[in-house]
Amino acid sequence: MELLSILSAFATVSTVGLFLTGIPVTQRIRRARSSANVTFFPYLAGVFSGILWLKYGMLIGDPLLMLVNGTGAALNAYYLLICYTYTKVPVSGLILSLPCIVCDTVKLVAQELFALLTCD
Repeated sequence: MELLSILSAFATVSTVGLFLTGIPVTQRIRRARSSANVTFFPYLAGVFSGILWLKYGMLIGDPLLMLVNGTGAALNAYYLLICYTYTKVPVSGLILSLPCIVCDTVKLVAQELFALLTCD
């Protein structure tokens, strides 16, 4: 196996692992029924980063890049939704827009993945 293939496989596995780090936090939030002391900014940044990398993957025609980052954007959107659902602080305009961000992200990822699966 050449170095580029090994590096690509390692990058893919580590990126997916990074996207899964929100699971323990969201489980703790759900058990506590509160997102106190949990900031949503990393998840918001993850959504936007995933979308940008998804679009980049589309531009260069890399299906693995699209799949990994589409999954990352969707997972981070889910984490955002959990944080939003269990917040007990007065909500600002940004937090009020989170459900729209989550829905738009899921829609975009679904459209991009559908386009990928139906391509020749």
